[in-house]
Amino acid sequence: MWRSVVLSSGGVLGEFQVGALDELKRRIPSVDLWCGAGVGALNATVLAMDSDLTSAVDDVIALWDHEVVDDKSVFRAGPFGLVGGAIGALLSEGPRANVGAIDGGPTRKIIERHSSWERLGNRRNWAICTTSLTDSQMYTVTNDPRILAKSLQPRQLLQLSLDETHPLFIGKHLHDFVQAASSIPIMFNPVNLFGHKFCEAGIRDYTPMALAVQGLAAASDGDRNFEAEVYVIDTSGAALPVWAQDQLDSGREVALRTMQIMVSEMAQNDLELGIRQLKDLVPNVRVKVIKPLTEFEGFVMDFNDLKAREGLRKLGVQRAQAVL
Repeated sequence: MWRSVVLSSGGVLGEFQVGALDELKRRIPSVDLWCGAGVGALNATVLAMDSDLTSAVDDVIALWDHEVVDDKSVFRAGPFGLVGGAIGALLSEGPRANVGAIDGGPTRKIIERHSSWERLGNRRNWAICTTSLTDSQMYTVTNDPRILAKSLQPRQLLQLSLDETHPLFIGKHLHDFVQAASSIPIMFNPVNLFGHKFCEAGIRDYTPMALAVQGLAAASDGDRNFEAEVYVIDTSGAALPVWAQDQLDSGREVALRTMQIMVSEMAQNDLELGIRQLKDLVPNVRVKVIKPLTEFEGFVMDFNDLKAREGLRKLGVQRAQAVL
């Protein structure tokens, strides 16, 4: 049985993923392919470092318990905070412009501590994605040459490679790609790589079902009777809550609500399209979707609210138990 786990974007909603993973490790024996976008890309990368499922999940739990402890452990805000930084990023211009509201240096250190090509390069179990703001295309970053081949698109200006002698060798830039895959535009600076500016894939693919589709296509190799399971841990809610009139009486609130609606719609479209594509490849593929019943009402970049984080993790466990 081939198994893949897909982890969506979501910032602090990574806590929901941790809870769901903690339950998932008790229900299945192994995972063949870890897929992720945004915070899911960070989690997927750490998970892929260990071939034992229980140990891999325990590593991610330890990361969120002991290293992702507050805002400062994830990012550094400037003297004017997130809002002031965002305004500055929007007004910044020129070759040396700072187009990110916050400094992602702490996240970069976490990535460097918990990932290495020496451990990842000899496996075939990992795929994350990032968006190039330069050519607008999504790029699959993987340690599996079959998946990489399936991901190539005519409109991509770059062709990434797993050949160590190639100038676009993924392994040489592992930390850059994971950082880019986790960098929300305007919040973080894009990552400059190969003459492109890369950022989180969530602006195109909030729940990166395309990675699982590419992985299943590579693994099944045309066998429509191939036995496969795909577990999707999607942090977007199944439904949006109704907002009262007084919740929409400022520009900030209208902007937040607009983004909430857009992300929810994008995530649902990603999910529905991905399931159809998986079943086109293997009609009997089993897809289990673990997601909250309603959209998260908090700020996804607030890592200081420990009570909310605890609630998200418990919710992940509860939703996994209900689905599995």
